[in-house]
Amino acid sequence: MGTPSSRAGRTGLAKTTLDQLFRDSSRETRRELHATEVATAMAELGEPVTDTYLRMLRYGRRPFNPSDGKRRALATILDGHPEQLPAGDAGRAALNELWQAKLVTELKEPSTREVTEWLQRHHGVTITPRYLQQLRDGVANNPSAAIVGALAAYFGVPMDHLLAQPESGEDPVTREESEEDEVRLMSMRLFGVSPQGRAFITSVIEDVRRSEKLDPPAETGE
Repeated sequence: MGTPSSRAGRTGLAKTTLDQLFRDSSRETRRELHATEVATAMAELGEPVTDTYLRMLRYGRRPFNPSDGKRRALATILDGHPEQLPAGDAGRAALNELWQAKLVTELKEPSTREVTEWLQRHHGVTITPRYLQQLRDGVANNPSAAIVGALAAYFGVPMDHLLAQPESGEDPVTREESEEDEVRLMSMRLFGVSPQGRAFITSVIEDVRRSEKLDPPAETGE
């Protein structure tokens, strides 16, 4: 699991990108109205009631006998007619039918738990919802290549899309810092490459290192 980086502006996650991806991944869901929403709507129609009163109308054992004003308000909110809500058990049953039929649409972001479970199930990457929220908030900023690759796969974007780019006016980096960033980016690009592909890339790197005399020649036995 990664830790915050002192040079987060280069190879860490781009500060707002992950948060934006969560919001862009919001999907439409259909749900029942909450009692608080109906109570608010009734108050706007001049028939204030409490959440508890509405729950008692739907599920309570007290007789179902709302006033004419409340009956009209409920029918208006639930796209019905006052005549559909007679006194007694028939009215209670009708209220529940209207309530369940009145679904509202809302945009819902994927939860951090949903995403972390997907990362584990599809990529074998285990992180906690709390850590993912820290990445989203910018509190943590230096995740491993495996985490970045799995998140990129979940949101359907290239890995580079999640990484911060150097900002103009940023303090110059040392050669050592620059090389460390390049190595980290290269390691991230290896995410998802097959073992055969990794072996080929390793052989190419070894050939380059030998050609540039970065490695001592192999010792041979007498």
